Amino acid sequence: MENIFKNTARFYDIDQHPAQNKDIPFYLQQASLFGSPILELACGTGRVTLPLAKAGFSVYGLDLSQEMLSIFEQKLQGLPRETQEKITICQGEMTEFSFATTFKMILIPFHSFQALSSDEEARKCLARVYSHLDKDGVFILNVSHFNADFAEDWQTGLETQESAVFLEDGQWVTRYTTLQELDEGKRLMTFDNLYRVSGTEKKIEEYRDRLQIRYYEEHDLRQLLDEAGFEITEGMGWYDGTPIENGDEFILICRKKEQ
Repeated sequence: MENIFKNTARFYDIDQHPAQNKDIPFYLQQASLFGSPILELACGTGRVTLPLAKAGFSVYGLDLSQEMLSIFEQKLQGLPRETQEKITICQGEMTEFSFATTFKMILIPFHSFQALSSDEEARKCLARVYSHLDKDGVFILNVSHFNADFAEDWQTGLETQESAVFLEDGQWVTRYTTLQELDEGKRLMTFDNLYRVSGTEKKIEEYRDRLQIRYYEEHDLRQLLDEAGFEITEGMGWYDGTPIENGDEFILICRKKEQ
């Protein structure tokens, strides 16, 4: 299953990701330490790439979804030329990309690594990251930290409202998650990302994509990164430096191991 947001890409920017974009200052601060060029994998509509480019960094953005990239390209048209020239957008997979340059910083923000459905795919992605990272560069990986007993609470068919936003044109856009399948053996969860759009003069419209993500324990990530040739120089549970054991995220700052 490929998470390409074919039907719901248009609504992606309505939601605040994650927690009102509190990861953006973190990535800007890291970029100030390591410089550019920067590669963002699964760049989507440019939520992270654009602030980096506006701050003066050269950024490559790769994403599988043409629907998401089309929105990104529309945003670029309204930006100053000097900002546009800082950005290179490419469509492709995290497991197979190839660029003629290496990067000072490579990012996989906001849980996108979890779209890879197996250890084999994860290893292919990390191998590509390793080969494209400068010797002294940094790789930053963000994966969601699930509660240890979340599987016990899984209810197939359960629909949960995640957000509701009132637009300037008088419409309400409400996002729901509908649980579909949990495969504990493969650590895969499948769910529907559902948007309901309502207004005073029309019927409710629904837009839905079925998505699949893989969940990890901290030791799973550490093993994969170690096997791929990375060492973790810092781990956090949130972008403010919260200890990794106390946070809702795994934020891992990695460097290449010394040869």
